[in-house]
Amino acid sequence: MSRSTAISAHRGGGEHAREGTYEAYRSALETGVLGWCPGWRPARHVGSSGAIPAGATLLGDRDMRLFLAAQGLDSLAIGVAGVALPWLLLSEGHSVGLAGLVYPVTIVPFVVFGLPAGALGDRLAWRRVMYASHATQAVASASIPLWALSGPPPLALVLTAAFVVGSGRVFADAAAFGAVASVVGPENFIRGQSALSAVWSIGFLAGPALAGLLVAAIGPSFALAAEASALVIAAR
Repeated sequence: MSRSTAISAHRGGGEHAREGTYEAYRSALETGVLGWCPGWRPARHVGSSGAIPAGATLLGDRDMRLFLAAQGLDSLAIGVAGVALPWLLLSEGHSVGLAGLVYPVTIVPFVVFGLPAGALGDRLAWRRVMYASHATQAVASASIPLWALSGPPPLALVLTAAFVVGSGRVFADAAAFGAVASVVGPENFIRGQSALSAVWSIGFLAGPALAGLLVAAIGPSFALAAEASALVIAAR
């Protein structure tokens, strides 16, 4: 076999492999093996006529608007928690060191659950993963203001809430990354990921600012009630 023939055969095999991967992914979507994120119609499939046409405005699609709104609320809630939880510890007289421990506690889940979350997001319905993640985060956040009704929340509860909120974020992110393809279609995948990253960035910037206003107005414990509400809406 000549060198040119071998190269052509190799390239042809690569093309067939890519086509096979795409067809397997498409088949999984159509048969329901892979799920859907909350808030949009499950009838859309990758490569179907319902996908957003290439070059079309992403925000002109109702499903994409709902998806981005849910992700924006999620990131906004995380930004609020990142300020309200440490401020809560400081307001209770804990040290600056303990208050600074909140952020690492929310990041540790990315190291611990990063790989399992990615695998789970590939195997389970995205809608279910995101709903369960946001609901779990909401419950953890709501535990703080509920406890505050009878007294200052203990340190263990605050750190546990921070860990659970961070853990939920890991699984929600894994599901969101995979869901983009089902919402916008493969032709708009890069633009869809860019829009998702932009919404996350806006939420992470606006969240701490909103947290500062809420802490000043109603205190850090009840500022987390607003975070829990945002996560409930995102889960819907």
